[in-house]
Amino acid sequence: MDDCIKKGYDYQEQLMQRFNQALIKVKNQTHMAIDCHMQEETFVETNAVRKCVDWMDRKDVFIIIGGEGSGKSRIGLEILRQFGLTDEDFDLFKVMDFRQVMDIITDERKTVMLLDGVLPTKGCSHKKMINYDILDLLHARLCKGDVKLIFTLDSSNSNSSKGLLASHRLFENCCKINLSSDRFSMSEDEKANLLFNFCKRYNVGLTWDTQGYEGDSKEFYLDGRTIYDIAKTDPFIGYPKACFMFTSDKRFLKLGINFFKHPDQSLIDEINSLRDCTDINLEMNISYALLVYTLLNTSSFDVNRIEISKLETIIESCGNCQRRRLFDSKVKKIAEQIDGRFLKQDTQTRVYHFKHPMINEAIAISYFEVNPSAVISVLNFDFIIDLIRLERDDLEKQKINLIVAKDMFGYLTKRLFILFEKYYKMRSAEFMKTLCGSSIILQNNPDFLGLLIKEFDNFTSQDTIGIQIEDRHEHVSFCFPRALLWFLIQKHNVDKPIATSPSFH
Repeated sequence: MDDCIKKGYDYQEQLMQRFNQALIKVKNQTHMAIDCHMQEETFVETNAVRKCVDWMDRKDVFIIIGGEGSGKSRIGLEILRQFGLTDEDFDLFKVMDFRQVMDIITDERKTVMLLDGVLPTKGCSHKKMINYDILDLLHARLCKGDVKLIFTLDSSNSNSSKGLLASHRLFENCCKINLSSDRFSMSEDEKANLLFNFCKRYNVGLTWDTQGYEGDSKEFYLDGRTIYDIAKTDPFIGYPKACFMFTSDKRFLKLGINFFKHPDQSLIDEINSLRDCTDINLEMNISYALLVYTLLNTSSFDVNRIEISKLETIIESCGNCQRRRLFDSKVKKIAEQIDGRFLKQDTQTRVYHFKHPMINEAIAISYFEVNPSAVISVLNFDFIIDLIRLERDDLEKQKINLIVAKDMFGYLTKRLFILFEKYYKMRSAEFMKTLCGSSIILQNNPDFLGLLIKEFDNFTSQDTIGIQIEDRHEHVSFCFPRALLWFLIQKHNVDKPIATSPSFH
């Protein structure tokens, strides 16, 4: 009997020892993560952090919701750190595997736990069941008091987690911080400061009037004013992640602001993987067809009014020719699956549209290889100016561009005319100035320019353009060839040698 008691005692002692070891290990890892977070000196405190700290005495559960690269993990870590400063009796834990909760949870000490990306999502039902058990355990610990829980949730999974957040007692009266909302998104000043911090971290020099200084140790220079322009952008990959990638890789630095304005190669590759799948994977076929359908349908669609025949045509155009009849129920299911990643459904109208403008661009770049004329017919002016290059243009490998072949020039000139007539008819000076600064004009391709001038031939407009040469200033009615000549003169700063050439009357 004594031996049995001794063995039982030894076993309990071993369990306690393993528990303490797991506890110490996670605590040390957490403090290591916090130390690294502070040493980088790139983090910028936002309203999301301030509000959580303010609500610390009123709330016990906090949920940080944000897209990929939005900084939700670092925000969660900063909240964890500040909670620890507010009350030094708190044990701080960062958990990225839900199973760790079982190993470290205790009711003996005050605890703050950051559960980073552990909430259950659509997929494995067995894993989801296990997570429910752990959520029940966390709720039981919450009832004991002296505990704060901080969850991070990817916004692409927020739809699949809605039922859980609404039904489980753990999340009753929780504090939700949506990083994409006006209240908790980064301000332009905060975004500029973040990029300044990353420039300092990765030895990127800042200039205002010059390109750098001789003898300086900086490897690359960025115009300080460009940073404030970048702060106005909203990249698909998330602004904090984009800042890190931009400053830590010279390839991205060379792209300048375009890195933040247009899709990166990883997004295009993800889209292309849907396009290039085999006939066997019907779900991927339909996913890609739905995205292309959205692009060609003014970037939105009503799932109850989809033309199935057009989806089938798109699938066949990509080389997936195995004929299968598509059913409305299947298409609706696929739309729900890509909702949150590529698409977003309006809660009132139930209409789907692209989650982000860069997805629109990535789909255009992808499907251009399949049907360039269809893509050109829906391109917007900014896309044409920034990303279109003519066939004979010298393309930089680091940039993502669409190369328009000579036999497609007519489609492009027609699209430019449609955009001008629809949006710029009374803003012709703005249109011409932007157009004349673009690659498609500066390449000086005679075939393209000839078609463009012909497209605008006989176009009349009540709009006028102000022209000044030396002391002479006149407002002249819009005429495309004349406006093209004038803005190219301005662009190349050669107005004095040919001041007497243009006829304004």
